[in-house]
Amino acid sequence: MKLQFKFSRIAIILIISILTSIVFASKVTGTVKQQGTTNTIQFATVSLLRTVDETIEMGQMTDSDGYFLFINVPNGEYRIQVKFIGFDPFWSLPFTIDDFQNTEKLFGDINIEQGIVAGEEVNVNAQKNMIEVKADKKVFNLDKLMATSGGTC
Repeated sequence: MKLQFKFSRIAIILIISILTSIVFASKVTGTVKQQGTTNTIQFATVSLLRTVDETIEMGQMTDSDGYFLFINVPNGEYRIQVKFIGFDPFWSLPFTIDDFQNTEKLFGDINIEQGIVAGEEVNVNAQKNMIEVKADKKVFNLDKLMATSGGTC
């Protein structure tokens, strides 16, 4: 009877500690949207970076609603970085996660701006092959033969 009482007591303490860690787990959340619209951006890369050395503590992609969630974030000072193809990267201001006052950081909507893709002029030079083999025929491009220049068929 005494042994059974100890096991039930240990089980209750264990359950309470697990529930407490889930309820009071530190978290960082937000939603990524396109600036100027209500469109959410799915599959954007969100990184939680330590401000001391810019190393990535955690990372994930946004879901189909543009939402991200980091749970059980260790104590420290962090920044959020959001990247997506065709958009300018977003960097948050530094924030602190600790066990006492700052157990969560709610970003709400993070609006990222569509970027401008600038490039240099590109010249494409291509030549047809003299013989093209297709599934049902062979094509001879006679304009590649020097003997046929100016001639007629």
